[in-house]
Amino acid sequence: MLLDFFLPAPCVVCGRLPKPLCLNCLPASDFHYEDLAIPNLYYSQVLTGDFELILKSYKDKSRMALEKYLAALLSSLIVQVAQRETFDCYALPPSNRANFRRRGFFPIERLARKTVLGRSERIFLTKTRSVSDQRRLSGPERSANTALAFRARPGGGRVLLVDDVATTGSTLREMRRALELAGYQVVASCVLARRIHLPFDS
Repeated sequence: MLLDFFLPAPCVVCGRLPKPLCLNCLPASDFHYEDLAIPNLYYSQVLTGDFELILKSYKDKSRMALEKYLAALLSSLIVQVAQRETFDCYALPPSNRANFRRRGFFPIERLARKTVLGRSERIFLTKTRSVSDQRRLSGPERSANTALAFRARPGGGRVLLVDDVATTGSTLREMRRALELAGYQVVASCVLARRIHLPFDS
């Protein structure tokens, strides 16, 4: 909501004025690592409780004043990843058109542009077919939903995969498949938050 920038706005977590996210509710920058089906998965937050509310308020309620806080967390994470991994380009998942029409923006693209990635080369992935919104799908349904759904133009380089949330890893896994088929080397995955209620794909 643009009004957040001009008028006092209640904190999305505790409801107190005058900021959309007060200091007491501001999530601390954190750093997590997992070596799962997608190698070298790095994330800042576990998607639960207050942080899930913050991210949903940004993505689904257009609380755009939250963007600077989320971008700062992602930026801190990417700086730490860059100290451990060597990459020269990055890739985001293709936008879901239905979500874009509903929101009017592509959340992870806006956040990534406000980090050091904004000065790096982006490798674009496109869809080969329609992909449904993943949020209400089970683990196997997510895998089927994204399987063989992305493609990239042929090229080369060491790629960092970036997304806002990882749940089962199906989107990241499909990104990796499409990029490696096109000639790239995927070195790591970086997401703002990790949802842990579904098992990661093996």
